[in-house]
Amino acid sequence: MDGDTTALMTTLKVQQENMSEDMKDVRSALKDIAQSLKTLSVLEAKYLETRSRMDDHEARIRKLELSIASNLWVERVMWVTLAGFVSMGVKYLL
Repeated sequence: MDGDTTALMTTLKVQQENMSEDMKDVRSALKDIAQSLKTLSVLEAKYLETRSRMDDHEARIRKLELSIASNLWVERVMWVTLAGFVSMGVKYLL
């Protein structure tokens, strides 16, 4: 029985050491996960800030595009009017 007890104790000690190593691995993995979550949180905040600035730039670009389109329309009307006056002037000169 004394030999069996010693063998059982040795087996338990080996299992305990193995579990201790597994627990160290689990702790290390949890620390890595925690660090990854912190990094992900920072990246998400930067993404949201960048997205907000991009939306602002998009709105400003659209406003400029509409303004340019409006200015082109006014410019075309002015050219047509000027062409009309020039053609009328040429008609009266000839």
